[in-house]
Amino acid sequence: MTRFTLLLLTLFATLAHADDVPKRTFTNDVLPILQKNCLACHNESEYEGELVMESVELLMAGGDSGPAIVAGNADDSLLYQLAKYETDPVMPPEDNDVGAKRLSNSELKTLKTWIDQGAHDSSAEQTSKSINWQPIPEKFASVLAMEVSPDGSWLAAGRGNELVLYSISEGKVRQKLIDDSIQGTHPGAAHLDSVQSITWNADQTTIASGGYRAVKIWQRVPLDEVENKESLQQVTTSDGVHRIEIVNDGKTSVAKLVRLSDDKELAMIKPLASYTDGFADERIGRQDFQHGLQSERLRVYKSDVESAKKRKTDAENDVKKAEEEIKKSSEELPKKEESLAKVKKKLDDWDAQLKTLEEKKTEQEANIGQLNEQIKSADGDKKGPLNDRLKKSKEALKTTQDTIKSKSKERDKTKKEVEKAQQARDDSEKAIERSKQAKQRLEKSVNDRQSDIEVAENTLKDQQTIFDDSKAKLDASRDLVIPPWKRIVLSKNEKHFVLVNEAGHHATFSTKDGKLLHMESSRMGEWELVKTFGDPNGESPFANRITSLAFRNDGKVLAIGGGEPSRSGELQLWSTDDWSRTHVVEDIHSDVIYDLQFAPIGHELASCASDRMLKLIDSGTGKHIRTFEGHTGHVLGVSWRADGRTLATAGADQVVKVWDAKEGGQTKTISGFKEEITAVRFLGLENRMVFSTGKGHVHSRDSGGNNKQGFSKTTDYVHRVSCSRDGKIVAAAGTKRTIRVWDLKGKQIAEFK
Repeated sequence: MTRFTLLLLTLFATLAHADDVPKRTFTNDVLPILQKNCLACHNESEYEGELVMESVELLMAGGDSGPAIVAGNADDSLLYQLAKYETDPVMPPEDNDVGAKRLSNSELKTLKTWIDQGAHDSSAEQTSKSINWQPIPEKFASVLAMEVSPDGSWLAAGRGNELVLYSISEGKVRQKLIDDSIQGTHPGAAHLDSVQSITWNADQTTIASGGYRAVKIWQRVPLDEVENKESLQQVTTSDGVHRIEIVNDGKTSVAKLVRLSDDKELAMIKPLASYTDGFADERIGRQDFQHGLQSERLRVYKSDVESAKKRKTDAENDVKKAEEEIKKSSEELPKKEESLAKVKKKLDDWDAQLKTLEEKKTEQEANIGQLNEQIKSADGDKKGPLNDRLKKSKEALKTTQDTIKSKSKERDKTKKEVEKAQQARDDSEKAIERSKQAKQRLEKSVNDRQSDIEVAENTLKDQQTIFDDSKAKLDASRDLVIPPWKRIVLSKNEKHFVLVNEAGHHATFSTKDGKLLHMESSRMGEWELVKTFGDPNGESPFANRITSLAFRNDGKVLAIGGGEPSRSGELQLWSTDDWSRTHVVEDIHSDVIYDLQFAPIGHELASCASDRMLKLIDSGTGKHIRTFEGHTGHVLGVSWRADGRTLATAGADQVVKVWDAKEGGQTKTISGFKEEITAVRFLGLENRMVFSTGKGHVHSRDSGGNNKQGFSKTTDYVHRVSCSRDGKIVAAAGTKRTIRVWDLKGKQIAEFK
């Protein structure tokens, strides 16, 4: 079951309208059928036969063949006749290339009923009446959106309209994220419609989720904040019995519980890692990954310098080749001129000989003429000698004519030799000129390549500084492998106190004896809804479902993608500082955007859509950078490799394509699959990607298409594949609601049903 089909089924299952709406309406009943089978070729952007089918008014206006529907009479309506395959050309055509299918009996019945009932248009009523959202049946509550947290500890997934947070290590539900404003009608739900998209920000403090015409922002509430009485590094109980203090030497720290009456130390509390190995310092992990990215970027820039030097060397070699060609052609030119002169002289000789022969021929012809006159006037016995002379003269003339003919052939051969020698001489001269021009261009190219080297070396120098700084920060953070205690929070009843370390982890202890009571990472504290953009029942900045979300890696921008099927793609950029919209990227895609991902470092955003395109956008300006064309079906997923120069896309055309993000070219097509590729992600810093298929496979390849460690096959239609920042955790989920989680070696480590 494809994602698009599932969306339609969900639509049918979740929407119901007020009782006074006619039994069959265009918006509710007919438009979904047209969206699935007709609008790809009959929309306001592309209207074959001049027919647009996006509204009742446009259907009645019709196209080249007249009105498409006759309200109240389906049998006389051209749309119904074509859809029944009663009239040519049948619609949709059987050999169409957009995946449109012949209408089923049920769909034909719906279409006929709607037309016979008067072809009502409910759009006006829908704008004034709220949608009566209904619970989503469990069989349609598939996992359309799922995302592993950057550190690989947690997983957020949409199950129908619920948003569930799982602990991967514990293999259980951590929390359901709930929108209190809809609990009266949709208990336990985060959205009214199915959750279509989910993304985490880099420091795991924020989750964004997308549904129908709405985006919701969820943020964690630090644990025990409700019990804050003090937030210090030293506190004393109100009865003056105990003092808790943090002693920090810069490398690590301890907390002491002291009884004031005799200044006795009741407990010395070591750093959190002394109690459990369950908490890794996510901040250090992130710094380690960022340093890895900078290392990868340094490698790329070193390669750029080497490539620039090679291009300069190649240009210098080309200059030398041009000089050699000039020298060679210059040396050959005199020889060719000499050869030309020889054949010209030979031609002149032939011309001189032929001229003499022609003169001789003329004399012989004149002599024959005179003899003929003499014979006419001669008496009997004189004619005999004259006839003998005439015979000999004619024989001599024939000999001369034969000689002329023979020598003319030789002269023609020589003329061709002259022409050939002339051409060779001219070619040599032109070759010299071309080589001189090429040399000039190549010398300029050498200068340009030198400039490229200088730019690349300066970039490398800057990157080396960034890399060194990153390494220093990483080394400093590794010196604090055990994050020191940062503050103390004393509970209201003073029966326990909470120590918070620099990583944001909490540990709760008994004030009586310092015994550890509870530990938790505040990064996974209770989450609450802090912001909603758009209202499914009212005003919204979004046209339809939000099918893709992505935070920029610096956390300052949220990219929101969606669009109206078969009509337009929608891409917006929002600032996370004040949650304001900064850019609406106009006309970036002509159909629904399915996936978004920001470059590992920088502002570049990659987007892919149903229009078969991959696009790059500058998220700082909202400007289009580059388009990648090559897929023959919907592009369902996109991912950046850590080098920031390589992109991979997943296609409904059953291939994965690998692209050069800098040059814009396609470097590899990975094929051989029998089903659509639904999602793709590069793993950590590796040249390795995972991608999912409609038949439940999760494959792994490098960017050259070579097989890597795979993952166990599911029986599901997989919609999403996700991985942790370092690529060591991989998860996949789809139609049958089961989420599977593997480690990098392909071992399944968790399963959520």
